[in-house]
Amino acid sequence: MGYSFTEKKRLRKSFSKRPEGVLPIPYLLSTQIESYRKFLQADANPDGRIEKGLQAAFKSVFPIESFNGSAALEFVSYRL
Repeated sequence: MGYSFTEKKRLRKSFSKRPEGVLPIPYLLSTQIESYRKFLQADANPDGRIEKGLQAAFKSVFPIESFNGSAALEFVSYRL
């Protein structure tokens, strides 16, 4: 069988089958849920939140001031 110039023989490695007992598959949804919980800091008191996650995102954006300086929006806290 002849091959064209654009078609080359390539060795293929299959990663679809894993040998048993190599590594356990982690439950990835729990990792995402835990990360989101840390991002929101919903269980923390609004005054006691650390500068991380959503709190840090709000603090980095605010205060927002108008062009002429007559109005400003300031971030106080958030509640879920």
